[in-house]
Amino acid sequence: MFPLVAYGTPLVPVEPSSAFAARQQSDIALLQGNTLDEHAEFTVAAFPEPITADRYSAILRTAFGDAADLVEQRYPVNAFTSPTAAASRVFSDRDWICGSWRSGRDHAERAPTYAYTFTDPTAPTPGGNPVPALLQPATVHGSETYFLFDFPDGPALTTAQGSLAEQLVGYWTRFIRTGNPNGDSAPTWPRLDASDLALSLEPDAIEPFNMRTTHHCDLWDR
Repeated sequence: MFPLVAYGTPLVPVEPSSAFAARQQSDIALLQGNTLDEHAEFTVAAFPEPITADRYSAILRTAFGDAADLVEQRYPVNAFTSPTAAASRVFSDRDWICGSWRSGRDHAERAPTYAYTFTDPTAPTPGGNPVPALLQPATVHGSETYFLFDFPDGPALTTAQGSLAEQLVGYWTRFIRTGNPNGDSAPTWPRLDASDLALSLEPDAIEPFNMRTTHHCDLWDR
């Protein structure tokens, strides 16, 4: 997805998602993805007091109008640890993950495309603050950063997280060298195509999953 991108310049002449939909982007291999709960901290910033079940329904009505009931059927509040967590997942899927899915599917018609969702709920947060209790478990925006880069003052990873970090660095560097993240006996990363397969990245659980159905992208694609 491409939120709030400045365009109409020599560097970015066309709004990116429109360019992807029109197949006007460069035909180069693409690797892209998100954390599972991209919108978690933004949800807490917008609603610092715990959201009630009634307030959750009202938020959906404000955001989605006549489609609110359908959204609530797909994201029932009792399927989450709290109404705040439910709202977080709604907007993580709608505003982040399914935007990535759509742009990835569009790009897959031009060049090899690989998508991921980083799903480790124990990953360090970029700000160093714990995930608020009413949102746990959650994998927040930017939490894969410490798995891809070495920070001298960064938090220590567990043994399992360190192993995942090695896998991620391997995927990323192979992709940079060859345009394909696969190799070195790592779990196979499928290309995103009509099968809608992406890779879920979590310690001891690297596996393909259906991005469209898992994140209700058929709903959001409407």
